[in-house]
Amino acid sequence: VWIDWNNDKVFDEETETVFTVRSKPSTRTVTAAITVPPDAATRKVRMRIAMRYSSDGYATPTLVYRSGEVEDYTLKIKK
Repeated sequence: VWIDWNNDKVFDEETETVFTVRSKPSTRTVTAAITVPPDAATRKVRMRIAMRYSSDGYATPTLVYRSGEVEDYTLKIKK
């Protein structure tokens, strides 16, 4: 999961990765606590969730998948 905290339309893997699962979860529901950085944009930002069905690597925010899912959501950041 990635969130474009600075709203520059780019998901930076180094600074904007907020959640990662490196193996198949034991349940269908996955939860995580996400901390909003103090310098996050205070407006609508994008969140991308990607799941890759493959044994040849992990999901990234910009990879084209042959088998998997990618969903984008809008979050409204308030302070």
